[in-house]
Amino acid sequence: MAAGDVHEELPAVDEDHLSTMTAVYTRACWHAIRGGDGLGMALDDLATVSAMPGFTDWARHDPSFHVFRTTAPPADRRRYRDLVGLALPVAFADLPPLRAHAGELRKLDVATPAELLRENPEDLARELKVTVARVRRWQALAALAMLRSRSGGEPLTAAALSLLLAAGVDSVDALRAVTRQDAVFRARLQAVIDEQAADYRIEDIDQIDIPPRRDRFWRRLTAA
Repeated sequence: MAAGDVHEELPAVDEDHLSTMTAVYTRACWHAIRGGDGLGMALDDLATVSAMPGFTDWARHDPSFHVFRTTAPPADRRRYRDLVGLALPVAFADLPPLRAHAGELRKLDVATPAELLRENPEDLARELKVTVARVRRWQALAALAMLRSRSGGEPLTAAALSLLLAAGVDSVDALRAVTRQDAVFRARLQAVIDEQAADYRIEDIDQIDIPPRRDRFWRRLTAA
């Protein structure tokens, strides 16, 4: 369906019901599909519904808004991300492998990489009713987060860890394996950013605090 055809077929919405969030959301979808000056109108409607629970969850993955996740002008993409809440995790416990148990981990004061590494995996698994293998995978991720602390550096941020996870790196051993071919690894990370642009409030890999292997500091950290 051509963009012009979409404009002609914009569904009629009873003006008396435009105040309902469903009607406004539906209109946003059609404006986004129409493209062009419809993008701004779609974002205005998304701003209207963004305060209502549920609508932003739909908007994050709705195919109607694919343009905002890919080819829309940068300013429109940024506004879309801000409206629907797409952002990198800011806390270790909110990373995908731990997210389902984030609340329980916080109640146990086991929400940071250092705290997690201090836990006995068998005891924590029993407390959370998960497998020991799962806790060990969490601890491997925690060790990755703490990698730079061996040299007095700060832990890797949750944002950096999120990108590493998206590129298939979830442990120190996995990181060492990929950084033997740094150019390939950086290309893989950039691909993650490009393909999932709506998930990251960043445009380029160099904005993420993961030092390249060619740096002496990086070589020292990843040395066998």
